[in-house]
Amino acid sequence: MSSIKNIYPVVYDTSHGIDSFLNDLDGLNKLKDLRHEAYYERKESLNEYIIFGRFRLDTCGNFSIINKDNYGGIVPIEVNPEIPRVISYDDLKRYLPGIKYSICSTGYFLPPVYVQCSICEEFFNIKNCHDVVTSSVTEHYLLDSFVGKEIKYIKQIPEYVNKIKHFVSHDIIGSDNYINQNGGNQKGWKHIKDNYVIQHGDKASITKFNFIHNSCNKINIIESFLQEFKSIFAEAYLPIKNGSLEFTLNGIENRYCPCDSCPPWYIAKIKGIAPIIIGWRKSVININWEKSGVNLLHLFESENVTKDEFLIHAYGYKKAKEYLSAIIPALLTTSK
Repeated sequence: MSSIKNIYPVVYDTSHGIDSFLNDLDGLNKLKDLRHEAYYERKESLNEYIIFGRFRLDTCGNFSIINKDNYGGIVPIEVNPEIPRVISYDDLKRYLPGIKYSICSTGYFLPPVYVQCSICEEFFNIKNCHDVVTSSVTEHYLLDSFVGKEIKYIKQIPEYVNKIKHFVSHDIIGSDNYINQNGGNQKGWKHIKDNYVIQHGDKASITKFNFIHNSCNKINIIESFLQEFKSIFAEAYLPIKNGSLEFTLNGIENRYCPCDSCPPWYIAKIKGIAPIIIGWRKSVININWEKSGVNLLHLFESENVTKDEFLIHAYGYKKAKEYLSAIIPALLTTSK
């Protein structure tokens, strides 16, 4: 701890010092880690900075991304690309009077230099590390190679180092020895203190992270959902007429949540009827035929879902296909 402080006395808390870390992604990760250690391990007082107009270094050693949101927040660099690479929060407010932005305090993790986008397989760098969607999975890891050590000292799993970003939980442990005994539940997991000493048969809970470029994720979402909706429209039409349905699907903004991570909605243009709007809204598929002006509520009297004269929510693709199999012929009949 002292060696870090000697090498980087206050360099991580001055504009000039912070700027020296910003030449590559490795430096940015070191800056993030040093400030976290400074506050959480040494209780140092820190200043607040905005870097690249995209990231916030707060007074508590946290590193977060500045997000666009649905409430008027904007990314400062998109307002003025001439913003200095490092600027204090107070200076930013003077630099851009009236600026509004929101902070993503959860769900963002700075990609390490060793990870690749899981879609395009390109490594992240200092210029695109803000363009990221992160997901995680939890797995159980046998700790027999750590027997006799306190769990708080197990920071990383050796075979994951410089390959997979991961965290080791220090507050729970699992073992067949704890199934319904010694404080364990029916699956053998129990809460522990971080000075717990690892025993034979113990398993840790490991969280592993996956990184995708926001742009890659968006393209992947558009393509995958488009194919799903094309399929259900085609299948919904088969029982109606022995032949292929003439339709097109074009992406439009998600009218429930227009963020970059949510799939777009689609406008279905079917020969002979007014367009149908379809898309995911949380856990349901929103189907809207309002442009036709045709009240089809009577078709779904027995369905216990959100619905009205021109709209119904389908729980999954199977139900969406079922509803479209009723909606499409009804609209074709009324349009004649």
